[in-house]
Amino acid sequence: MTQKEVLKAFFENAFYRQGWPMDDKALSLLHQAINLSERPPDESESYRTAYVRQESDGKVTAHSIKLYNISQVGLTDLFGLLYKEMGLILFEETVQKVLYGLGVLLIDFLPKLKYEFNEQDAKLLLCLVKLNKKQFTKPELAAQYKTSFKKNLAQDKLDASITLFKDLRVIKSVAQGEYKIEEKIKNLTRE
Repeated sequence: MTQKEVLKAFFENAFYRQGWPMDDKALSLLHQAINLSERPPDESESYRTAYVRQESDGKVTAHSIKLYNISQVGLTDLFGLLYKEMGLILFEETVQKVLYGLGVLLIDFLPKLKYEFNEQDAKLLLCLVKLNKKQFTKPELAAQYKTSFKKNLAQDKLDASITLFKDLRVIKSVAQGEYKIEEKIKNLTRE
């Protein structure tokens, strides 16, 4: 949808609710005066964070904590939760049932908010931190990997990690071969 179409839909609806007519001349004036842009997310609103750390022995670890990671939960986990929730029949008081149910839910699902990355993916997340850019390309990431770890990363491995990052919504594609970081990545390495 173009900017003009968005403005037209919005103002036609707003004017209609007020009982005012909307004509093309008014729409043109509004279109010239208003520039729509995507609002960047407020950092305080972000609950999506990846943490990366390089240990003194050179090993790199990373994990991501966000609500979206629960979508990776399997049916066996859900059936396990249902089985545990059967304990509700042991209680007669509603307050006890609610507290028990919430307790079981928290104990089961809080750990599932966390996703542990393998070492290759953790190294690439560290490279994203070192790039210090919101947008990057595969060649830039591969070059940073070579600089940081003194070896090349095979293209198929890089592609697999990029696909995983997109699936977990750490990054998103913005153009052919160009990506934008969607998640805050914190480097916990002590330097």
